[in-house]
Amino acid sequence: NKWIAAGLLKARKAGRAQIVSSEEVERFRSEYCLADKACRLLGISRSTLSRWEVEGRVRPVYGKRVTPGAGFSLYRRKDLAELSRQQRPPPDK
Repeated sequence: NKWIAAGLLKARKAGRAQIVSSEEVERFRSEYCLADKACRLLGISRSTLSRWEVEGRVRPVYGKRVTPGAGFSLYRRKDLAELSRQQRPPPDK
């Protein structure tokens, strides 16, 4: 519900319920990931990810520092891929 309210996940109303299509779930999963997956993609620990957030090296699209009381940090995979490219040393020539 919090990601729907933040506009990150699209749902349609059916009475009082909010229905999320399977296609929308797939889109959401391909575009965003939680902190544990972000750590695996970057090859870092959770404490390093937290430190990078404080330093401004990575910013969650939805997280405690972005959204007070968030509970879960959500990261854009595209941002993580770019950060990962920046972290890699250039190939030897």
